[in-house]
Amino acid sequence: MKIHILGPSGSGTSTLGETISKKYNFPWFDSDNFFWEQTDPPFLKKRIKKDRVQFLKRELNKNDSWVLSGSIIGWGDFIKKRLDLVIYLYIEPAIRIHRLIDRERVRYGNRIDPGNDMYKIHIEFIEWARNYERDNMNMRSRKSENEWMKDLKCKIIKIEEEMSLQKEMEIVSKEINLLLIKKRQKIIKI
Repeated sequence: MKIHILGPSGSGTSTLGETISKKYNFPWFDSDNFFWEQTDPPFLKKRIKKDRVQFLKRELNKNDSWVLSGSIIGWGDFIKKRLDLVIYLYIEPAIRIHRLIDRERVRYGNRIDPGNDMYKIHIEFIEWARNYERDNMNMRSRKSENEWMKDLKCKIIKIEEEMSLQKEMEIVSKEINLLLIKKRQKIIKI
């Protein structure tokens, strides 16, 4: 089972990915870990495209099943043919931005305060996240992610309203369970 979860930053893709991973015992990966080099402060240096693609391929190829959360638009298209399920999460910007600011505060504390080492990074990140609805095809946006999904051959679930993680899992688990049954039936027929 190969599952990809995408949507704007703050929509809950990582939370849902980690929850699916725990329930079904599938390895969980976040695209940020492949896209960005590990630095402190974080999110300053992008990995070279060729390197991030090789890194992602290597990790995914180690597993028959996995969950990948986050955007891979522009560099991870090779997974499109492998996918069994794509989940697109979307919630209104005000909720997302509030979540992101809270998350940044928990992760980095006063480092994001004016004058501290992560203030500029934090402000730029929040501004970038606010641009998701501007439908710019040259960046991660609602339009670019929906366009990316157009030629997928797998099942797509779109959850485009705020709901509890429990409710999201009810929707997603129903589909995952059906897909697992179909896969088992194919194996038995062979």
